[in-house]
Amino acid sequence: MNYLLFVLTVIFLIIPRSLLAQSECSSQVSYIWKKDKQEVEIPIDWRKLKASAESEEKAREKLENMLLKEKALARTACQREHENLSGCMATKYASISSVLYSSGFNVRKALEDAVKRDCLALQGKCIKTDSTEIKCETKAEEKAAEEAEAEKDKKKKK
Repeated sequence: MNYLLFVLTVIFLIIPRSLLAQSECSSQVSYIWKKDKQEVEIPIDWRKLKASAESEEKAREKLENMLLKEKALARTACQREHENLSGCMATKYASISSVLYSSGFNVRKALEDAVKRDCLALQGKCIKTDSTEIKCETKAEEKAAEEAEAEKDKKKKK
């Protein structure tokens, strides 16, 4: 047990503190669209991204690269959701096809009207994709110390 404490002490003295630090950066990707014939822009949160690295600069750079790709995915999703009437209707018809074909004329007509109304309500124009300001935090030696303490507790139990 004393040997373990000695080793941990030596490790903390030898390893530079900068190597023990871990930086994590995060940002929220969203897109903005507006309905046809309306001026109100509707923001939709798409996905929150996080990136970790040994320094804040590397974590930030890694996250910026991830954000470029994620913004393109958000743009594609926006277009699929809000600028693709035929795709929306095809998806909804596929999900209700078994009910649709086994129903009578009046029920079928009501379902078709409901699908069309739902899809038209989602139609509009994608304005832009955006991300929040990148926020970074450094998880320093305390995390490494906690891990060392947990390791020491494991050794004690044995």
